Amino acid sequence: MNKKKTAKLISINLLLFIFFTVFIELLLGKWRKYLKSDFNYVQIPALIKDSVLKYDGRWIYSSSEPFPIVYSRDKSGYRSKDPYSQKKIILTIGGSTTDNRFVTDGETWQDYLDKKITDFDFINGGVDGQSSYGHTKSIINWHSKALNNKNVSVIIFYIGINDIRILNNKLTDYDYAQSPQIYLKNLLKDNSFFVRRTLKLRNKLYYYFNYIKDIEDLINSHSARKLEFLDKGIRYELKEEIKLSSYPTYKVIFSNLIKASKHYFPESRIIIIQQQIPGCRFINKKITYDRHPYQSNYCLDLAKLFNMQDLVVSDFAFNDRVMIFPMYLKEILKDNDVYDYVHTNSKGSKRIGEYIESIISK
Repeated sequence: MNKKKTAKLISINLLLFIFFTVFIELLLGKWRKYLKSDFNYVQIPALIKDSVLKYDGRWIYSSSEPFPIVYSRDKSGYRSKDPYSQKKIILTIGGSTTDNRFVTDGETWQDYLDKKITDFDFINGGVDGQSSYGHTKSIINWHSKALNNKNVSVIIFYIGINDIRILNNKLTDYDYAQSPQIYLKNLLKDNSFFVRRTLKLRNKLYYYFNYIKDIEDLINSHSARKLEFLDKGIRYELKEEIKLSSYPTYKVIFSNLIKASKHYFPESRIIIIQQQIPGCRFINKKITYDRHPYQSNYCLDLAKLFNMQDLVVSDFAFNDRVMIFPMYLKEILKDNDVYDYVHTNSKGSKRIGEYIESIISK
């Protein structure tokens, strides 16, 4: 066979391979929905889908023994969701304190509530690092598409610390879509038939051989507490009068979160829990003792943030289907309920569950 015929044969087979690949992608992938309308793929930064992660959390809990953690999310990106349940849903939304990355499956505060309030299926829609800006995007581009809004009875927002950056007019990669490389990776991971199957096979092999993935990024973002909380702390008082005009960017973002929730889930009750962390001991809405052993503006910033949230809800006259609960004014979480200064262990997660149970059971 001469070179021309060989080249021609290779070209024909290559074209047939490309045609076959494109045909299979269009048939079995998730691309067809984009052909029917304007291309509008929106990713939720830091969201994990269809994965089971297993790792040893001994460095987090300062344990000399292995500390196995299993962290699983379904195809839609949820934890603690019963795929066979016919119950009404209570959707929980927040950042890492809702996600509970280092609390193993079965011990998150959503799991606790599943066992205690059996009329509902509590599902975990928390995403590490996400703020109210990201929660709004998630309501529009994730939750409203993955869930039947008529099945969602209640939406619980467990929020606080991550919104501080918005109060200070800062947004991060956790809010915006990330780099073009990450965008392309997520685009293929979420929509490509071949990429999804390849990744699924890779994950099976990965865990079969019990290979320990590089977890430096997790260690850097979640580390064990090095110092104990101060006994009393430094007293701070919010002396400025908080008005709606005080933080206009946050006013818009937080009100948009509630409006989006009411628009996409019109029949759902909305509960906003202003989260508590042990390092901030609030006397009232304006006076707090910052007990962190390092210089921190967390507590005073949280006072500003929560006062703004109160004003936004009151100003927009949202009906009684929007309720705020100031958990931060109570000492629900104790020092030993967090493994660093913010994130809860299983004991702390149970305390959060007990607090929410007391609200829902009223």
